[in-house]
Amino acid sequence: MMDLAFTFRNIKSSSRLQTLTRSKLERLDKLGLGHLQGHAVFTRDKRDCQVELSLSMKGQNYLASASCEDFAQAIECVAEKLTRQIRDSKALATHRRRQALPLAAQLARKRDASIPAHA
Repeated sequence: MMDLAFTFRNIKSSSRLQTLTRSKLERLDKLGLGHLQGHAVFTRDKRDCQVELSLSMKGQNYLASASCEDFAQAIECVAEKLTRQIRDSKALATHRRRQALPLAAQLARKRDASIPAHA
């Protein structure tokens, strides 16, 4: 589930861009993140189309921006950047949990060894 807010600078608001952004970000639902809140900013300069997208969930914030010739390419690039950021942060959290498990097992073994067996 995702709540997105859109801001358009130097262009008219477009439902096409909104639906394209939502469809590209549906990939993030596969990662099992839960409820996401986000804000997308579309800006058109003389030659470039810029997209900035920030997402927040469970106290974590992700930010990606891209500047391309058209908005479709910029949205695709931003979606890839966010996917990579979220996967990397999930992998890091998993690694930390897995590193903590052997330590917890060692502490439990020491604790059990220090307790005398009842005969």
